[in-house]
Amino acid sequence: QLEDPSVIYDLHSLPQFAIICIANKEEELFSRVDDRLVSRLRSSEHVRMDKYHDEQLYDILSARAKWGLDEDVITDDQIYRIADAAAGDARLAIGILRTAAGKADRENHERIPDDILLDAAEDARAQIKQKSLDSLTPHQRVVYDIVREHGPVGPSEIHERYSEDVDDPRTKRTIRTYLSKMEQYNLLEAEGTSRDREYSLVDSAAASPMQ
Repeated sequence: QLEDPSVIYDLHSLPQFAIICIANKEEELFSRVDDRLVSRLRSSEHVRMDKYHDEQLYDILSARAKWGLDEDVITDDQIYRIADAAAGDARLAIGILRTAAGKADRENHERIPDDILLDAAEDARAQIKQKSLDSLTPHQRVVYDIVREHGPVGPSEIHERYSEDVDDPRTKRTIRTYLSKMEQYNLLEAEGTSRDREYSLVDSAAASPMQ
């Protein structure tokens, strides 16, 4: 979220601070800072966190079901299906389980029916998308709305339209960072190489379905 990542260098030089950087893509962070900071960050300790496997998601969901739900409210098969539909995204998997359990409880079901599980997957994706949209800064939201209204659209046209819509527009490089962030948040998708890349909204229907 940093508009100017050079602040990391300033903080790094102060002995009373310890810096923890969290980034979706390490190389994109390095591309935005000067060589002095890159060398310091590369020599720091790195913790890499990959997507969860289905078995790991199953364990995470099983523990929550064990402690948060009555016995036999959800089957092992249903938990596996949630894990598969989440495609490595623990936040989505937990959201599906929470949404399904809540709706089943409100409708007085002793067990979670499959149709509620299907609806919960769509609802959880919609909730996560809305949270991601709510996290955007005003300038990032302008960029998102331009892609929504005009996509597929390339970075140059996006920046041109963006510069017309806001006061004190950010640089083209910053807009590319915004676009990358929204791609990582699964709000936008990009097609083409760096020269002819175009951005459009993610098609929600293309998400992994609940089988």
